[in-house]
Amino acid sequence: MIRKICLLLVMAMLLVLISCNKFGNEKPSIISINKQFPLKNNKSSNIVFSVADSVYNNREINITYPQIKKLEDESRQNSINDLLRKEAFTVLDLFRYQDDITIKINYKITRKSNYILSVTYDGYARPRRTYPSRLFYTVNIDINSGRKIELKDYINIDKSFINKFRNYEVREPEMNQASASAFDYILKSYSDEDLIRCFNTADSSYAKSPFAFSYLTNDSLGISMEAPHVAGGHIEIELKYTNIKDNIETNKHAYMESY
Repeated sequence: MIRKICLLLVMAMLLVLISCNKFGNEKPSIISINKQFPLKNNKSSNIVFSVADSVYNNREINITYPQIKKLEDESRQNSINDLLRKEAFTVLDLFRYQDDITIKINYKITRKSNYILSVTYDGYARPRRTYPSRLFYTVNIDINSGRKIELKDYINIDKSFINKFRNYEVREPEMNQASASAFDYILKSYSDEDLIRCFNTADSSYAKSPFAFSYLTNDSLGISMEAPHVAGGHIEIELKYTNIKDNIETNKHAYMESY
């Protein structure tokens, strides 16, 4: 009888040791917005995903933002969706102390490829008894890493790039007087050094630096800059990839692969 009891005790201890060894060294997995998810074969991978609307409604606040679906890597998909949601809501920080305000935001996908998702958020904020303010901001996401990228990550911001920016011509300035006025204000108010500093902080977030944002289209780099309300509020200009190819960082050409 004693031998049987001893045998049962030994077996129980072994089970406890096995259980401790199985779970004791494991750490909980945490999905971070900035976590990288590299592909095993980046060149040959054909990344397939779709984009769907997600809507946030709270009294007079309405924000429609994108969420991706059907990405093979579910963890990377969740990370990208967290980032898209977070960036869409950053504008709310500017008005967190104003109760009586109407905010309406929608989005547009300006570029979607195996390598990048570029999104513009456009809308307005209208406090009670005041004029509405237009809101425009963007987010660019590297699909392979699941990370947000900024203008300085894929463009070499130097004097040659600034010269190309300054040489931009507003189309039909007589018909687009607001854009022409805003761009003229920027050219006269910013030195080359000012523009370099501004572009190096572009895309940081609407709450931190609402002055400059970038986005990508199928053939152009878009830059949005803030200007005084009397000068049009802000302006979006688009520089053709073919005109700035020497300024694209060496390992970032895939973002603009169509040019």
